[in-house]
Amino acid sequence: MNEIKQSLLSSKEDKKKEGIKDLLEVMANGVDVAALFECVVRCAASGQLETRKLCYLYFAQMIAHEDPGMVRKALPRMQADCNDGNPLIRAMAIKTMSLVSSPELVDTIVETLKNLLNDSDAYVLKTAILCVAKLHATNPKAIEKWGLVEVVRGFLSTSGVPLVLSNAVVALHDMSRRQAESYFRIDAQNVTKLLTGLDEFSEWGMVYVMDGFSRYAPRDTEETQKIIEGVSPRLQSSNSAVVLAAVKVLIKYLKYVTEPDTTSIIQKLGPPLVSLLSKEPEIQYV
Repeated sequence: MNEIKQSLLSSKEDKKKEGIKDLLEVMANGVDVAALFECVVRCAASGQLETRKLCYLYFAQMIAHEDPGMVRKALPRMQADCNDGNPLIRAMAIKTMSLVSSPELVDTIVETLKNLLNDSDAYVLKTAILCVAKLHATNPKAIEKWGLVEVVRGFLSTSGVPLVLSNAVVALHDMSRRQAESYFRIDAQNVTKLLTGLDEFSEWGMVYVMDGFSRYAPRDTEETQKIIEGVSPRLQSSNSAVVLAAVKVLIKYLKYVTEPDTTSIIQKLGPPLVSLLSKEPEIQYV
């Protein structure tokens, strides 16, 4: 262990990196490495990006072992990194902080998270949004007290970045599973943004957005056609969940159209449904 300690305290970057790698390996074998905690904190403060990533793997492991004392000592370092000039560092720091479930620390973490939900970098934003859902799973009252659900919901109307929109949808859906109400709602303010960004959403983002469209009543014929045209290309997806979500929307929207549009939609549904019948038994059943 002394050799690892010397590596962690070295002024040479390659030695630091090797030291933290060795430490993680020893830790994986069940050895108590708490004595080197302060060395890792110093390493995280002065190391280059790759070394700091390894340090955060160590912090994540310490959090997983639910050691409140160690977590409390690491928190100032992670808070400082949430203000780092490198967006990758900021995202990594808040992602690791969101693993903490300790009630006495949650307000400090949520306050830091709320600040990062105003970050100018899209990568940090999309990471912070998912962290809201992660913390909501263990501390829903704190998330609601700080108004973070509304902050995430606001991105549906204000953000023009598809990855940010997609993660906002995913986070709202995830939080809704634990509540009596649905946090994700499509309305006149966000319908166009969601349709425009659909091509660049993750597949789960697409599924959740289309689930929202299946519960949304279009305001007029023009909006109905716009949604149908935006959803129809998903029938060609290689992902069965995406195809089924698109089918659900189009079937629901049959009541909003008249001939010849009704027949046109039904004809579009045929080939993908036949294709799904060749999939696994569970998908065939659906």
